[in-house]
Amino acid sequence: MKHRLYSTSESAMNAMLDSIGKATRSILFESYIFIDDAIPAKSFMADLISKARLGVKVVLILDGLGSYSLPAKDVESLREAGGEILFFTRWFRRIHRKLLIVDEKIAFFGGVNIGKHYLKWLDLHMRVSGKLVASFVKTFAKSYSLCGGTDSYIIDKEKLPDPISKTRIWILEHWPVLGSFNLKKHYEESILGAEKEIVIVTPYFIPHPWLLKALKNAAKRGVNISIILPENTDPKIGNTANHLNALRYANSRMKFFFTRQMMHAKALLIDNKQGMIGSPNIDAQSFDHNTEIGAVFSDTRMINDLQKIIDMWKADSRSLEELNWRLRWYHSPLLFLLDLLQPFL
Repeated sequence: MKHRLYSTSESAMNAMLDSIGKATRSILFESYIFIDDAIPAKSFMADLISKARLGVKVVLILDGLGSYSLPAKDVESLREAGGEILFFTRWFRRIHRKLLIVDEKIAFFGGVNIGKHYLKWLDLHMRVSGKLVASFVKTFAKSYSLCGGTDSYIIDKEKLPDPISKTRIWILEHWPVLGSFNLKKHYEESILGAEKEIVIVTPYFIPHPWLLKALKNAAKRGVNISIILPENTDPKIGNTANHLNALRYANSRMKFFFTRQMMHAKALLIDNKQGMIGSPNIDAQSFDHNTEIGAVFSDTRMINDLQKIIDMWKADSRSLEELNWRLRWYHSPLLFLLDLLQPFL
């Protein structure tokens, strides 16, 4: 299986546009945020419409809230060209997945949203080819059915057996809307099994009490924990949560690193032996409400690629001490409010 890891939104978007341009059979695209202004002089929607007119099967699944600003004319144009577009609109549930499958041979997944606003962000997105792509097609079919899709060609893909088992790489699916909560199990087992080091990369660190307890227990066992966050995140409410949680939970074993550039990546690395890249944040929305997807891997090449990016970001980050941040007396009511709101953030 071949792979490539992208560390910026722009590089990932360019790679996805390139693959879309080469599509001959099908384009299956799922995104939380899809705004058709991603790259100057280039257009995701224009390329999708063009491919649909050429007879390529184009299916787009978008979250109704995250992609609410997509113009109606774009939706109509894609449908008129022969493409299909579905919106997920369940109350208090979001499709937070980012997944592109081209010709059922290449898949992209990770944290990258589509839009000009995100172009200069640090992020993690992976391109894979090989047997794993069939698993991504299968999970796309599940999402398609959930959104009311009726194309039997896609629906039947959900019934196929999984082409790979949990070996060097496997897909982690999370479907709260269907009562399937796999993220908690994966994080608990991974953290419990850690012996030397845990690295968490996330734009938002608003952990559930059970996750915080697991990290504290790991630290007591002598495991070193690094948590990489953006110094200034988007939206701004995330700043307050990130800064306060870092200040109150940092200790000799749990270190926080803040990237100078906005960072939207989501990753977990255990003992430099097992990695995970995907769409979930460290917050209640991802663990309790959102549909998420990621890939867990022990492949040495993938681990090394992820470690290189983490090392690069850490080298350009600043610690709490370097930022000279301190807990102040006036933070007390904010901490109380943060704990009160944590289940909803």
